[in-house]
Amino acid sequence: MVSLQLRRFGVIGKHRPSPGDRRPERTGGQGNNAYIFPGLGLGVVASGASHVTDEMFAGAARALASVVAEEDLRASRIFPSLKKIRETSLVIARAVAEVTFQKGLATVPEPEDMLAFIKEEVFVPVYPRLA
Repeated sequence: MVSLQLRRFGVIGKHRPSPGDRRPERTGGQGNNAYIFPGLGLGVVASGASHVTDEMFAGAARALASVVAEEDLRASRIFPSLKKIRETSLVIARAVAEVTFQKGLATVPEPEDMLAFIKEEVFVPVYPRLA
């Protein structure tokens, strides 16, 4: 389980509660591996970013926070449901690409519709029927 502690302006997730910690246990999540990195990677590749910056990670984190719904919080989740992972990755990728273009780090022309541009870059696994 993950123990959460509110610290001034953030949430700290720990693998295990500290000894004597009486705070309630919460449902854990994989913020970096499941959410941040797929969206970050998609935004970086789509925009042709020349390099990855701290501002891109900050944009990804803000985008992730923006899609956490009240229903997630009521369910003691600090991340959106994994059922929404593809949509969440699109939001994160768009935020990362926007930072890339704003900072002049993109190597492709800036699109008029950023979300449509990002969606065109998404890999969609389609497998032929074998039988």
